[in-house]
Amino acid sequence: MRDPVLVTGAAGFLGRRLVAALAADRVEVHAITRSVADVPGASVVRRVRSYAETPAVRGAVLIHLAGERSLAVAEANGAAGVVEASEVAAALAGKPYRGLILASSAVVYGDQSAEPHRPDEVVPPPRGRYAEAKLACEAPFVREGGLVLRLGNVYGPGMARDSVVAEIAAQIPGSGPVVVRNAGPVRDFVWIDDVIGAFVTAVRQLTAGILNIGSGRGTSIAALAATALKVARQESRPVQALQTSERPSVCVLDVSATRSALRWTAETSLESGLASLLAGARV
Repeated sequence: MRDPVLVTGAAGFLGRRLVAALAADRVEVHAITRSVADVPGASVVRRVRSYAETPAVRGAVLIHLAGERSLAVAEANGAAGVVEASEVAAALAGKPYRGLILASSAVVYGDQSAEPHRPDEVVPPPRGRYAEAKLACEAPFVREGGLVLRLGNVYGPGMARDSVVAEIAAQIPGSGPVVVRNAGPVRDFVWIDDVIGAFVTAVRQLTAGILNIGSGRGTSIAALAATALKVARQESRPVQALQTSERPSVCVLDVSATRSALRWTAETSLESGLASLLAGARV
């Protein structure tokens, strides 16, 4: 059994899947959570009031997944939420772990460029508190030689109900139009098990810097809904948008540096991922 891995936010969408995958890889996993006392697969479950209290286990690798997932809540929390998130990240990065891995977000790139974003590009000033907090958390991890993984739009079983993929999936099967909030935005959708595979690989290799985790392909919300309907053999149903984009909104990731550094690539096509999701797969 290899050195232990501590996972903050272990009870969340990514956390539970990651804990199980690491345990299957014969890793001693310490699940760090503020909510529940049981995380399947974990060797140790530690409940904390603040993730800054995460213990510095000798020889361990820290994976910091915890953070506010909702853009709306992040905006409501304002500057105080950004400060709190950055202080927790700084506290964790300053502890003597053998390796540091942070889950960040593609949202830090903004949505103004149609070109796939590279991790070495200069990111624009953050638009919104969510992006601001992600960038603030990245800084201490990079400074301490850790690895930052900027995730695309991760989807799969257990995802948030207000995510666009979940909202579409909830309407299938059914009749009448599939309603989406906005059909125009283009995003990089990546299946959860591919993302988990990237984290497991990162634990083994412990490289440093910033890498993107995505499919490398852009899909509009309209195309996403149409693909889900095709997979479900309900192509005759239309896609109805509640609003129209006033400007292009695109965020796609360049994953070439990730392929080189981790020998990782997303293997699950959008069609396959949606088919598993709609079939109720829990693999």
